Amino acid sequence: MAYQHNGPAPNNGKFYNVEQAVGLSGVNASGDVKLVQYMLRSLYGSEAAALVVDGWIGPNTISWIRRFQQDSKASGINVLVDARIDRAFAEISTVSKTVYTMLALNRALRKKDPDAYAKIPVVIPLNKVPRPNPYNPAVRKVVSSWRHYTAEGWEIRNTYSDGTTETILVKGAIIDDGVAYHGFIIESHVVLNFKGEPIALMEFYEDGFERLYPIKHKHPEPNS
Repeated sequence: MAYQHNGPAPNNGKFYNVEQAVGLSGVNASGDVKLVQYMLRSLYGSEAAALVVDGWIGPNTISWIRRFQQDSKASGINVLVDARIDRAFAEISTVSKTVYTMLALNRALRKKDPDAYAKIPVVIPLNKVPRPNPYNPAVRKVVSSWRHYTAEGWEIRNTYSDGTTETILVKGAIIDDGVAYHGFIIESHVVLNFKGEPIALMEFYEDGFERLYPIKHKHPEPNS
């Protein structure tokens, strides 16, 4: 559910945030989607007349997220063009090293249409007590990662800096981009849906490259 966040950066003031990712491969909880839709619809006006503020994610909403990111990038704002809006916890993402799209969207709407921005608490239900980050409740650094192919899919076994291990089975083949070497995995996140169920594995590499795999099963293991 959307909420009003204080911070996170100096001179940024209060801004409206999503609790969980919206857009491509996001959790797309209805309240979060509705906030993004309203902000995009208000920002682009009649050009985005077909964008309905209904809380349902679809190709139209995703395309407008990408459009905003492309426009922001073209104007000199260093956002990641990935058709996805993540919850913002700082000015710059520690993974992509880019400005959070959610911050850029707040600033753009506040500048172009202050009245529409001021109406957000009236037209969008907001969570007065936002929950802790549900997208990644516990980030652990990967110490080693081992994988092999089974009849059911790729089995990935990660060992983390806290001494725990985790075996994850992912659907289908692991996509290889063919030529680039991205270095070691520095973070591995299990993506949860709004019910708290694991739905994907996201890996982040030394050079900033990311991979996302849908999860079939997740097998947490005891401390070794």
